[in-house]
Amino acid sequence: RIGERTEQIEGRPDAKRAARRRGMPHRRMKRWSEEEAEVRLLEASLEAVVGMDEHGHIREWNTAAEAMFGWTRREALGRTVAETIVPPRLREAHEEALSRYRTTRQARILGRRVAITALHKDGRELPVELRITPIASGASRFIAFITDLTEVKRLETMHKASLASSES
Repeated sequence: RIGERTEQIEGRPDAKRAARRRGMPHRRMKRWSEEEAEVRLLEASLEAVVGMDEHGHIREWNTAAEAMFGWTRREALGRTVAETIVPPRLREAHEEALSRYRTTRQARILGRRVAITALHKDGRELPVELRITPIASGASRFIAFITDLTEVKRLETMHKASLASSES
């Protein structure tokens, strides 16, 4: 204890020696690069995370996005968001919004939660909550956090049916 206290006072901690005294192996923390930390953070997300450039091309696609939409990362990267997860009836509005953003640098959807329909690889549509945030970099990029609302909608329907049957 005197040695530990001396190290504290003098500002020279010896982690290996202190760990050995406590019977714990010394482990040096690995330092991640900023890019590696970003990738690990995206992969840890339970939400689908989709990165897009200002032309609508997918630049990031995490494991949750693979599970939600059925496209592997390799398949999704480089494709347009419109052809990959935007239902055909919403593609024109999506393209117009991107075009408007490129011209004005303004978008109504940024920074807001929006309930919308997305498209699975097999053609099914899914109700999702979407939040898009611009990323400051040399070129305009966006990151979307997407939550599948299928189960929430199913439970809401069951609840409404239960209420309706109890009222009759």
